[in-house]
Amino acid sequence: SLLSDINMQERSSDRIVRAHNMYTIYTLLFLNYTTGYRGVKSPLRNFCDYDASIKSLLIKDKDNVDGYMTRIVHIPSALAIQLEYYNEYRKSLMNMLNLINRDLKITNAFSLNLHPNLLKQCNAVEIENIKATYHKRDYCFPFLFFLKQNMEFNEIKPSKYIDMLSWKGMEGNSGRHFFRTYLVQHGCKTEIIDAAMGHWEHGNEPYGPYSCLSPHFIKKEIKPYLENMVQECGWQTIRMEL
Repeated sequence: SLLSDINMQERSSDRIVRAHNMYTIYTLLFLNYTTGYRGVKSPLRNFCDYDASIKSLLIKDKDNVDGYMTRIVHIPSALAIQLEYYNEYRKSLMNMLNLINRDLKITNAFSLNLHPNLLKQCNAVEIENIKATYHKRDYCFPFLFFLKQNMEFNEIKPSKYIDMLSWKGMEGNSGRHFFRTYLVQHGCKTEIIDAAMGHWEHGNEPYGPYSCLSPHFIKKEIKPYLENMVQECGWQTIRMEL
């Protein structure tokens, strides 16, 4: 396990940073290898892209402003639990960081999303500054993120976590390659794989208004493969507590 050498009972900042980064990498790899998510900068920017009621995820890993290549994918039940665990942990981490920096005014979308009660502690001018900052793209913190040694936010890039792991031969899209190879080798239908991978051209969109490929059919077809994939690869849900 990536987390086997992390003792969260030791509350040094170095341990917290390392534990957080390894936990983030584990969750990220779990995501990439079981959904075909591309190795992109700042993946899964918003937890709202995950729908717990139908265990589906909105993936925007290769898209323009028109959203044409955005896709909805069904995720295995274990990954759904892992994302929820990470979300719980993330909230606890932000509470801790807010205590550490309680003398500072935190005015970014990251804190605003998780701590709306902060607005009650600010005057009108500070509220307007928070709102203005919230809409600036550079200040929109993604759901998954790394920490620097000084407890500041650090953006996720494939090169960063590959360096942290020191796994020779690994590259950013390895999870995506594995995902497709597994489905092909286990006999999943080509059109289902293409829909999950986001491979389509105009006139062949799986989620278009005139498509003959129903999202419900895609989910029904791919679900058994994903559940078996998790079992065969040994992915486990891991809860991290601070």
